[in-house]
Amino acid sequence: MKRFLELEAIKEVLVEMTANDELPMDMTQLDMQAVDEKAQEKLKHDEQYTKACMVDKLSRMISDGDAFEAIDKLQEEEDKGHGDYSADVVVTMWQPFEDRFTVSELLEEIS
Repeated sequence: MKRFLELEAIKEVLVEMTANDELPMDMTQLDMQAVDEKAQEKLKHDEQYTKACMVDKLSRMISDGDAFEAIDKLQEEEDKGHGDYSADVVVTMWQPFEDRFTVSELLEEIS
């Protein structure tokens, strides 16, 4: 999902450049780094992209379960005022991450 949103943002930048007649005649002269930077700037405030990044990061830290559900569980516990609970109580973490984060710290880490 994350990659899809990144590619869509790049496509949007290229379409805007086409509409504004900003594309070079020789496409080998196109600065793809600049296109990517513009796309990343567009994605900074995209809620769906932010959630996809959080899911991507958390999926590398939990050992089982759905990262979408895990984020919801963590957020729910924090909303209940249980941000100081160990994240391991809420989701199953991979061993290198066990006993490392509270619920609030984990949410901060992945955001």
